[in-house]
Amino acid sequence: MKIFKTEIQPILAAGDCILVDSNSFISDGIEWFENGKVSHVAVYIGNNEIVEATETGVKRNKVNKYYSKKYNWCVRRIKGLTVDQSQKIVTSALSLVGKPYDFLQFIGLAIFYLVKKLTGKKYYWLIGQSGDDMMICSEVFVKATRDAGIELFGGIDAKSITPQDLLENNNLVTIKELKTS
Repeated sequence: MKIFKTEIQPILAAGDCILVDSNSFISDGIEWFENGKVSHVAVYIGNNEIVEATETGVKRNKVNKYYSKKYNWCVRRIKGLTVDQSQKIVTSALSLVGKPYDFLQFIGLAIFYLVKKLTGKKYYWLIGQSGDDMMICSEVFVKATRDAGIELFGGIDAKSITPQDLLENNNLVTIKELKTS
């Protein structure tokens, strides 16, 4: 299936969570570590734009960068999201643009999930705390929602939340799944 802008644009709303899966080595690794189906998160901010944390830091990009056969994605929306909350999510996400990517956190999560796979136990201290000056992709969405007064994870540290956690969260409803393969 080829995804065109006109197919996805009408369903997106500011504050939506876009969960992405690609067929890349890093994406496959993330999904393996967390037994997941998605490996990346972006916040839709309106006007065909997203805010996302990538290896080059938190950036504002066009959502159409994901309009190719290389990506599958899922659009999820917070249940009962108000216009005011949506605007606060956008404002918060935009305030994070320019922050560097948190590679230490990424490595900590990989170790956490590897130990969990091997032992069946969760050792949260393995994740580490590198502060608010650096971000991973899922952390951007969680921070933006918390800044809007929305708690999706009962106060669990945003640095320990993964794309898969957002896919499985019952406070979000799936609006659309786009499979390109």
